[in-house]
Amino acid sequence: MVNLYKRSPHKHGLDLKNLKGNWSEAGAILQVRLGKVSRTAEENKRRLVTLYRIAVDEVKANQN
Repeated sequence: MVNLYKRSPHKHGLDLKNLKGNWSEAGAILQVRLGKVSRTAEENKRRLVTLYRIAVDEVKANQN
């Protein structure tokens, strides 16, 4: 997981030695970032379920 975050600085030629902080700070940043991803995924899941239910209801209505 950490390697995913290391790629971007390396890709842009940034020096990782300039990064300061400790593991608890890094953990807090990752929790916030992954929390946002999780919330977005959950929101998208709810939207897809809603769209699926609407589609199923339309198919049932057209069969009658």
